[in-house]
Amino acid sequence: MLGRALNVFPIAFIVNFVRGNSDTLPITHQVMMWFSGLRGAIAFTLSIDYYAVSKCRPDRNPEVIVTTTLIIVLITVLLLGGLTSKALSILNIKTGEKVLFDAMPYASV
Repeated sequence: MLGRALNVFPIAFIVNFVRGNSDTLPITHQVMMWFSGLRGAIAFTLSIDYYAVSKCRPDRNPEVIVTTTLIIVLITVLLLGGLTSKALSILNIKTGEKVLFDAMPYASV
């Protein structure tokens, strides 16, 4: 969570600085990006890679790394994923609204 915060907020600051006052990314949306970011896909992939590399070394126990990573990923997906709709309502972020592509500044990219 800390690592995600150290990425989301500085990058959002840079985006807001570049955009100027016209179309800034609100702090509520930044918090939601931090809260609902990827939850362990890269960590799980790295643990599987560690398992494959360490399998030939008897002094290592790669099963523990994979199992622990999988448990953490499942808990964060279920817990934080389940709280996403509650976080949207707490942050007062509207959902289900149609957005016109003409109103989006980078729709043609």
